[in-house]
Amino acid sequence: MEKFEPVSERDALLIAARRRGLTMPEIGAEFGITTQRVQQILSRHGESGERVERRRVLTSATCAACGKEFGVKPADLRMRLKRSPTGRVYCGQRCALSGRAQLISSTGSQRKLKGADVLRAIELRTGGMTWKAVGQLFAAGPQAVQRAIWVHLAETGRLTETVVLTMWPPQRDRHGFGMMEWRTRLKVTPETEQGAAAAANQHSS
Repeated sequence: MEKFEPVSERDALLIAARRRGLTMPEIGAEFGITTQRVQQILSRHGESGERVERRRVLTSATCAACGKEFGVKPADLRMRLKRSPTGRVYCGQRCALSGRAQLISSTGSQRKLKGADVLRAIELRTGGMTWKAVGQLFAAGPQAVQRAIWVHLAETGRLTETVVLTMWPPQRDRHGFGMMEWRTRLKVTPETEQGAAAAANQHSS
């Protein structure tokens, strides 16, 4: 019968670390010894050196669309909640799209975007995302998103043809933003007027 040496306190901690799933290099770094020495100690005490697969620490969350409980890493859950304008999380992409559509229909498509949401919506739209897709991300209808951006541009003095055309491209040989001017009663500043105003301000200063 094979005999093994008594286990010291340090060796017991080393063996426990291995059983928790740490690799030999990780154990060596923790105890300040070489990987080869770690292997020798494990062998001396009859340990095969096989490590238990690390268990992923998950937290439970409830899908806002289907109601199913699902596991998610705590860090991922915090990130999802941070990115969600409505504070809702979903178990997958299909539920995310379905849930946002349901939220729009139940609350109406006129959820108002404010502050950072408007800036993010501008970034997404100028990056090529459709109005519908942007609206789904913020649980708002396409028209609500367009109106929020339009008013924001007017309030910040950026409602110019150059800026507007990056989000409302021309349609059928005419401006694609005519409907927004009619809905909001806020007119786009032509580039000629903007240049003249800038020149006048520069001259007065």
